[in-house]
Amino acid sequence: MIEAESDNVIWSKYNEQLKNIADKCLKICVPGNSLFKIYKMYLSDAINNMGIIAMENGNIRQAIEYYSTCLRMQEEIEDKQGIATSLNNLGVLYQKQGDIAKSLEFYEKSLKKNQEALNTDGITTALNNIGTIYYGQGEIIKSSVFFLKSLKIQEKSGDKLGIALTINNLGAISEKKGDLSQALAYFTKSLKIQKEIEDKRGIIHSFRNIGHVFLLLKNYTAALPYTLNALKVSREIGNAETFASSSEQLSRIYKSKSDYKNALHYYELYILTRDSISNQETKKASIKSQLKYEYEKKAATDSIKNQEEIRVQDAKLIAQEAKLKQEKTQFWFLVTGFGFLVAGLIFVINRFRLTQKQKKIIEEQKIIVDDAFEKLHEKNKEVLDSIQYAKRIQTALITNEKYIERKLNLLNEN
Repeated sequence: MIEAESDNVIWSKYNEQLKNIADKCLKICVPGNSLFKIYKMYLSDAINNMGIIAMENGNIRQAIEYYSTCLRMQEEIEDKQGIATSLNNLGVLYQKQGDIAKSLEFYEKSLKKNQEALNTDGITTALNNIGTIYYGQGEIIKSSVFFLKSLKIQEKSGDKLGIALTINNLGAISEKKGDLSQALAYFTKSLKIQKEIEDKRGIIHSFRNIGHVFLLLKNYTAALPYTLNALKVSREIGNAETFASSSEQLSRIYKSKSDYKNALHYYELYILTRDSISNQETKKASIKSQLKYEYEKKAATDSIKNQEEIRVQDAKLIAQEAKLKQEKTQFWFLVTGFGFLVAGLIFVINRFRLTQKQKKIIEEQKIIVDDAFEKLHEKNKEVLDSIQYAKRIQTALITNEKYIERKLNLLNEN
């Protein structure tokens, strides 16, 4: 019902009802389960839509509160597509406030998230928005690159609304480059598609753009009906900005046709509408100052929080590094100890082998020595036996000296 409703008053009521139902369901749902995530998504969708309503009503502060709340909820449940949508909406909000740098930052973040979520519609929207920013900065070539990327994806997916928007943007680039015939072709093609899908906002821009090209071509007769149609549809939907721009264009057309009465009438209408918008812009400017203060305050708070988180992470990292260093030291200590142990075992084993080898050599030498000794002993025994035998022979052959002396003494006595 919300997606089908075009009346903002009824649409707002439906979103409020959806928010209340989702809130009730979340209170009785277990956090973390699949239903919890679904209800959270519905709640964030409702809050996002309420942010759109607030932005269209010029309540910028409320809009950013809705978008920021929605973004936090989507980050909690890791809803990439929802995150991308909220980032895009914040980009639109900052673009309306004239903060182009901040707007581009949010669009680029939105593009990245849409690419992660494989959200084709979101990708093309982000590409178009980035292209629009660069167009506004006068970077025409860079702008056309983003528009052409978007168009290629849209044609592949058959997104008629997106195609019409992107073709309109390419028409604006052609006009800026001075290729008015190409610009007219783009705007005419865009208008045809917008009529098919009944996109009134798009129809206004295409009418006015075609009228502007004819004005540049000095074909005032052709320019007039297109611009009048742009003014008519702007009045129907209550779009003050396009009403003002169409009135100003009509004033120039009538002036070029020398119809000064109508030229003055539409110029006064333009001034009246412009001043009304200007008053709103003044209000927005004061809100923007407050918004900037609140943003910077939040950014400072987030920065402190981030610094604390960084310090905690650094402490964890240091502890982890110390632990790894200790484990590494222990590992190498064990490796070194094991190395010494292995070296010691190798030394002992080699020593044992050497000792065994020496023992074997000694035993072999002992056997040789014992054998030699035994042979020597036998030889000595043989020699001694031989000597003893010789001595006995000598003893037997040699007369005893005392016997001889005794015999000599007897002879002398005689």
